[in-house]
Amino acid sequence: MAGSVMVCSLMPNCVTLQFTSRIEVSCFKSGQLLLGWKPISEFENGLIDLASIGSCSRGYKCYSINTLYANIDCDVIAVRRIFDKLPDKPLWEICCPKNIPLNVRPMDFAPLGQQKLRIIYFLNCFVSQYWEIVFKRHFCDLCVSGVFCGSYDSLVKIVVNGTPEHLSRVVQLAEGFLGEESCGSSKENGVLKRNYEILWSQENCFEYPGIRSFHETSMALEGADYVIYSHCKGLSHLESESLTTLESAMSSIMILRNVYVNADILNTIVSLNKIGPGLGGSGWMWFNFYMCRASYAKTLHVPVRTERRHYYESWLGDFPSDFETNPVHVPFRLSDGLSLVDLPRPAIGSSWDPRDIFNHVHKEKLQINSGLDQSFEVLRAIM
Repeated sequence: MAGSVMVCSLMPNCVTLQFTSRIEVSCFKSGQLLLGWKPISEFENGLIDLASIGSCSRGYKCYSINTLYANIDCDVIAVRRIFDKLPDKPLWEICCPKNIPLNVRPMDFAPLGQQKLRIIYFLNCFVSQYWEIVFKRHFCDLCVSGVFCGSYDSLVKIVVNGTPEHLSRVVQLAEGFLGEESCGSSKENGVLKRNYEILWSQENCFEYPGIRSFHETSMALEGADYVIYSHCKGLSHLESESLTTLESAMSSIMILRNVYVNADILNTIVSLNKIGPGLGGSGWMWFNFYMCRASYAKTLHVPVRTERRHYYESWLGDFPSDFETNPVHVPFRLSDGLSLVDLPRPAIGSSWDPRDIFNHVHKEKLQINSGLDQSFEVLRAIM
């Protein structure tokens, strides 16, 4: 496993607005499309009425569309981004049940145009000697995303638990993926501009260093910025010659490779705070992979050091599980999160218990990955 790995992004250097796009809404009952897809336009009092929708109006006004259910007998409302160049292939399409508020901002496609992006990647080398297998897979997804090839303010913080020898190897790998000879850095006035940092510790305290770095990083950002938490998931299940676990590989594609898609969803659906594989409990994300608004992360309590391993997974929800305390209020506490594993489209407010999400991911892995691949191919086509 010696030697650096050079990875050049498959994405172009910047996002442009040369292609016209629109936000469309529709409603479903029992999985059936009711009125077809319609562009959003302003209605009385800023509310949306599908029966009276006209052409899409430009601007940044937010439209509350949960009130649609007073007019239409449907189960869910769906929202999608369509490009005129590829009208039959939406970049993304998500749905929301009738009892959850949904606010939409019909804006042009410009993810990360003005926002900062910080990516925390936690790696505990003590768990397995084969950690490089997962690390390389994840950083390939991150580099292919294209976020380090443009003029965006993007930074990766690699938080490493390990020996000095582990640290040396991580430095070598990071240089290969994100260094001067890759697409991950540029020179300004002859000075190399780095877009990654490496934080090192020899302690072995589950994911505390990573979550702590996530919180500290979020507190230093503006509310409109975005922050990602990811980690070298699946190390305890690795054996010699093994591949990355399904949950680890799928989470990496969802969060590290599809940064632009997720940023556009958060830009458009202003009532959303976080995106991940699947919601659990009171709003944390399964597999501890997620992208969220800095404004949301700033509201979370300061993480503490504990021997309770699952605390670092539940920290994103920041309060006890609704399944244990007050099930009646689950929809409201889950209303700001998007689960990407849901089918036929990602869903807001959908919560998974442990047995169901693992069974679902393994049973539906081909369809889930197919949907992710289609979004990425559409993104590459329009950019």
